[in-house]
Amino acid sequence: MKVSAREIVRLLNNRHSEDIFVDECKNGPTWFGSHLRLDAWVMKRKWSPITTIGYEVKVSRSDFLNDDKWQGYLQYCNQFY
Repeated sequence: MKVSAREIVRLLNNRHSEDIFVDECKNGPTWFGSHLRLDAWVMKRKWSPITTIGYEVKVSRSDFLNDDKWQGYLQYCNQFY
C-alpha cells in the first residue's frame, strides 16, 4: 500500500490537534521570488519554552535522497523531521 504525502500531513494534523498546525507553511510571500515551503509547521501549545516543529514529508526514496532544501528549514523550527 502506497501512502500519499497528503495522508501523512493529515495524520500529523491529527497528532497535533491540540497545537497550532499549519500545512504548506511558507517563509515569505509567494510574489517575491524564492521561498521555502514546509509540508507542515507546528507551534506547541505551551509557552515556556516556545517549541516549533517542522515536517518535510518524503514518500519516495529518490525524493529523500535528492532533497537539498532541508537545511534552509532549520532556522524556522526547534525540531525538524
